Amino acid sequence: MSASQFSIISAVRNAYVFVGREWRYLVKISLLPMGFNLLTEFVIFFMIKEPTMFEAVVWNIPATALTGWFMFAEARLILLGERTDDLPQDPALRAERQRDLSASILMFLLFYMGFMIFLAYQVFTQQMNPTGQNLTYTTIGMLLFGAGIWAARFGVAHILAAVGYPVRRYIYRVNGLGISFRLIGMALLAMLPILAATLFVVTLAMPDLTFKPTPASIILDAPMSFAIWAVLTAASCFALKEILGRAPEKNP
Repeated sequence: MSASQFSIISAVRNAYVFVGREWRYLVKISLLPMGFNLLTEFVIFFMIKEPTMFEAVVWNIPATALTGWFMFAEARLILLGERTDDLPQDPALRAERQRDLSASILMFLLFYMGFMIFLAYQVFTQQMNPTGQNLTYTTIGMLLFGAGIWAARFGVAHILAAVGYPVRRYIYRVNGLGISFRLIGMALLAMLPILAATLFVVTLAMPDLTFKPTPASIILDAPMSFAIWAVLTAASCFALKEILGRAPEKNP
């Protein structure tokens, strides 16, 4: 079996089992980042009305950093058994944890901003080249799309950093496009049940709700987003445990 292969179904199933078992703890550690996310979205909604993608990204950097902290705490629980209310007392271990936290949040912010730049260019291309006849825009868009697929492997870098695992060693072990496609497939499968359940509830409760931001949609989006982040983080942790637990030790 290739070093980059893992069971997508097992990773997603284990993720939902974990979230179902630890949902109280996950809700507890999500309250601060979820509340800050809600506050940010309401500020944007009432003060800017129709923000550009750049403005939305800049305004959301603090909330995104707190989301990174939430995933850091969840990953530490799955991979190290660490809980935020029972941290090590040893100063050296605390300093190491703080370094891992900073690295994890920074990597998540970098990946988030890279993903948003990718989306922004796709929107820009669609606006400037709606018929796809401009070869320059089309070529750049295709190159960026390919680069985005390749870069998907870095979507778990913040989880590796959360436990101090060298990202370079991970990249060396999973060399190839296969890991990117598997992680994308895992993410889609993990999100599908939550998105479907949310859509079902929204359709029943608020049939007139539009895709434009409203106070109601903002309130609904926060718990759905953190449910998705919780499942994605857990699935990524179980996938990494399978990949890195099987791959042989080699030095890059």
